[in-house]
Amino acid sequence: MKSKKVEIILTTLNAMPHLKSTFDSLKKSNYKNFKIIIQDGGSRDGTVDYIKSQKEVFDIDLSSSPDSGIAQACARALKRASKNGFIFFLSADETIEKNFFDIHLSYFNENPNLLAIYGSVLLFDPKKNTQQRFNAGTFSLKKVITCECIPPLSTCMFNLNNIGDDFWVDDELKLCSDYDLWLRLALKYPEEKFLNIQDLLTRNRMDEVSTSFRSNSYLICARSKVSILKKNLELINNNKSLKGININELFIEIYCWAAKMVFSFSNVNQDYIDILSEAIKNFGKSEKLLKLASKSDELQDWLEKGCKGDLQFKKSTFLDCKNISYSILNPKLGILHTNNGAKQSFTFGTKIKVKGGNSEWDYIWWFELKWWGGKKFLKIMKKLSQNLDLEHTKKHQLIGLKCTLRVNHGQIGICILNNSEIDEEVVIVAGNEIKINLKIRQTNKNPILCIRNHGIKNSSVTLSKLILCKIPITPIN
Repeated sequence: MKSKKVEIILTTLNAMPHLKSTFDSLKKSNYKNFKIIIQDGGSRDGTVDYIKSQKEVFDIDLSSSPDSGIAQACARALKRASKNGFIFFLSADETIEKNFFDIHLSYFNENPNLLAIYGSVLLFDPKKNTQQRFNAGTFSLKKVITCECIPPLSTCMFNLNNIGDDFWVDDELKLCSDYDLWLRLALKYPEEKFLNIQDLLTRNRMDEVSTSFRSNSYLICARSKVSILKKNLELINNNKSLKGININELFIEIYCWAAKMVFSFSNVNQDYIDILSEAIKNFGKSEKLLKLASKSDELQDWLEKGCKGDLQFKKSTFLDCKNISYSILNPKLGILHTNNGAKQSFTFGTKIKVKGGNSEWDYIWWFELKWWGGKKFLKIMKKLSQNLDLEHTKKHQLIGLKCTLRVNHGQIGICILNNSEIDEEVVIVAGNEIKINLKIRQTNKNPILCIRNHGIKNSSVTLSKLILCKIPITPIN
């Protein structure tokens, strides 16, 4: 198996300096029998010169000319590739693990009838110093259509001996050519032909360098994926496993995916609002769309007005409010999620130190912020002989929370929950003690402060201060 040359499709456009990291990872690879087919889009930043300098080390087939985007670049490169053997795609902001080739070829050796093997990718933001490990999960046609499973191409190796002429890229697509490829393959071949493994295979950036992490690209992506689905409607309607499926619901799933992606790294913003408002206008008020829309005050107002008028995201913090009053909360009154394996290491004064469980996304600790109602909270207050002025709190609206904390190990997410859904979340990595502000939305009738592992298990955090911010409720005459 190792005597077989693997071909790498690498597309570039003004890729310096990130391209150097890509080539460095290829140099460190245990496997050396590969060829790099590079399609450059007419770079002017020294990319082409750098690639030419690497010909002393690698077998490189380079072509450079302007193109309409990554799909056309990939299509051009594929025309110069072999029609059999093994192949994978790589971008200039991605690096492979040292054992990338060995892992893939070992699985193909054991399962020669497989079409594709994909695994895990480590996503990292070099500016925020955050990271998370991502795996697309088990392959299935339904999951591909709804974007629940779109394997990152950088982690995937294809066996062209088994795919043949079905392996091509639509060069007319501006975005989502990977979705188009996976959809066509999923519609034709059984899911057991695609193997998902847990091994870490690549490392990819998750900042503005990558289109995948620009929130303004997701509305266009949703439109593009809907267009791709419409193009394949005949195949979808004729597929036995999709018999009786509602096409409109598939379109909604795509827009929901786009909104969730934007929220995952930007919370609610203008792009989030635009995606959901367009989906509601085009496909109606589905339960899934309305659930996501509930995260935005602007969308809630728009829905109440009959979906009329312009939608403009209003970025503001609770610190902009007047007549703010403050209440210092005791973090010891929070609830530890011991069922997830979370532990409380120590308490000192009002400080608490908690550690997450063995799951990468486990909840660690939470604090119910609702000062009126909440029998459990009142019971604790009574037990501690602390007076709670209910009449006073009923005359005030909670607007925000000021937190002082330090992540000791790993990476945590601190967020405000609204009906078990995250309203807003800040991701923090290990470092010095910091202060953050979390806004509480007016529609959140039972806000809960929550701390969880954020992609790294057993994360540890010390919470030293909580200050609840509120404003007087103006009586309606």
